[in-house]
Amino acid sequence: MSIRKTTVVGFVIFLAILFPFAMSLRDIISASIPFWFDPARDLLLALSNLDKLTLIGQPTGIQGVFYGPYWIWALSLSLFISKDPRIVVFLVQALPYFTLFPWLLWKLCAPLGKHVFVLLWLLFIFSYRTYTTYLWNPHLAPLLLLALLYLVSKVHHQKKTRVLSFLSIGFLIGLIVNLNMAFGVAVMLSVLLFELFFKGNKKVIFMQKVKTAGKIALGVVISFIPALVFELRHQFLQTRSILAAFAALSGKTLQGEVMGFSIPEKIGYFFTSITRILQFKERFTISVYLFLLAVLVYLFVQKRLRVGKNEKLLFSLVITIMASVLGVFVAAKNPVWHYHYIGVEVLFLILLGFIASRSRMVKIFLSIWVAVLLMTNVRGFIRAFGDNPLEIPASLASRKSIVQSIYNDADGRQFAYHAYDPAIYTYDYDYVFKWLAESEELAEPTKASGQTGHVYLIIPQAPLEIQMDFINYKTSNEIYFTLKSWKAADKTMVLRRELR
Repeated sequence: MSIRKTTVVGFVIFLAILFPFAMSLRDIISASIPFWFDPARDLLLALSNLDKLTLIGQPTGIQGVFYGPYWIWALSLSLFISKDPRIVVFLVQALPYFTLFPWLLWKLCAPLGKHVFVLLWLLFIFSYRTYTTYLWNPHLAPLLLLALLYLVSKVHHQKKTRVLSFLSIGFLIGLIVNLNMAFGVAVMLSVLLFELFFKGNKKVIFMQKVKTAGKIALGVVISFIPALVFELRHQFLQTRSILAAFAALSGKTLQGEVMGFSIPEKIGYFFTSITRILQFKERFTISVYLFLLAVLVYLFVQKRLRVGKNEKLLFSLVITIMASVLGVFVAAKNPVWHYHYIGVEVLFLILLGFIASRSRMVKIFLSIWVAVLLMTNVRGFIRAFGDNPLEIPASLASRKSIVQSIYNDADGRQFAYHAYDPAIYTYDYDYVFKWLAESEELAEPTKASGQTGHVYLIIPQAPLEIQMDFINYKTSNEIYFTLKSWKAADKTMVLRRELR
């Protein structure tokens, strides 16, 4: 390849990464990012972790079972730099996705070509850009899965492999389990099966493969050392909760009757991953698969479906993980929801890239479609500068603005506050009050209304009867009256209640 052509290709790749990065950076800087129950709760846990190291993370969907502490530890490291959620989101989500993810995808797509790499990257980032701005532990699962695919592929290409490499694979699997438990368990099973039965190297005897799988399993165990220490300290409470959940009937957990996807819905949502990557409507799913099947048949007849050694290994690993994920989810007794599938898109993305690398027609189609998505995103990016972040419900900008307006109105007086939320917990406002109180050296409010005569009620849009019930419940009309009220830009109502 000539120097000029290499420069052009490099510039195209640079722009392909720079433009989506600019889109995410705009959302982060303007505080247009989501900030509600999950991210706020995790940041509060991370704040507590700065005072006392935690061995567990946030709760899972099973009562009494928690994720590992790695997500909370990562947030805590970011909080050392700044308590501003925007900085945390940038360091924990955006930066890894715009540096590590394209680099790993580049490495894996080397046999598929630079053109295919650009197409796959843009398809992924345009469809799942929320992974870079929405602070949530499952959103790192695709990045870690891509790292796992790269590491397994690299290890199998080496003539001599150190024990540390297999331990690293196991530890990486453990991290995925600690971020997205159900998906991670399926990945763990698939990688162990792959190491035991993959026929890529016929000279490797089965007992050697068993030892390899054992080293990987040991790496998984090492990743769970914090959880094991916690279990020893707390009479194996999580272990008992997990056993009780597995023993329960379908749809039953310690939470009671919880209905997730039905089996047809589990299968359907898995296979519609391809249409979500392409941003097609789900009704086109069958048409997409028929088209790709026709392409594969044509390539097979034309003898253009040959797979190289490196591609065969990656292809086999991807198929194994896909089969394991689908099998585990279908067989799962506990509820399966949309977020459990986060990470599956990477597997479909790689398969789509493989087909595109073999079919000029598919590559041209994807190029045209990515160009359409690019123009759509450019237009959306330009229009976004005219949007008011304060008008976005549950955004960090709106939460911060409301809290600042309360501090301004309080004018140094001690006050209490209550926020209405159907989920009961108000972690979002709790964190923003803590953050602003520390950064601007203000007094942190209390939630005990009886300790002060000044109470602020934060009420998002809700039916009038719910608003009135909340007002009277938190500040009885017999004791308090409304001295002042105002509406935030996102139509959240703020009431200042005073003792009669």
